[in-house]
Amino acid sequence: GWAFLTDEEGASADWIRLVLTSPDRCYSVACSRRSRPDVADQHGLDREDPGFVIVIDKAELPPATYRLGVLLGGDGLAEGFRDLGIQTVVR
Repeated sequence: GWAFLTDEEGASADWIRLVLTSPDRCYSVACSRRSRPDVADQHGLDREDPGFVIVIDKAELPPATYRLGVLLGGDGLAEGFRDLGIQTVVR
């Protein structure tokens, strides 16, 4: 996927985390950044790596329905969260 967060001074997020939320639990897992020059060009970003990738073994999670979101942040930058409107079921 891809995500970015910038402030009024042009500072951008240093890290991206995938957030999985169920009625009983919340997990936040660090993502690896990836180059996405197409996204950077389309949105006029100074950095080329707004992409991210993560692999999660659902067998490691307790059974539940999880909502997915992304959390972004960095030094001196307020964290930003976006609910992706996606759910995944772990049985």
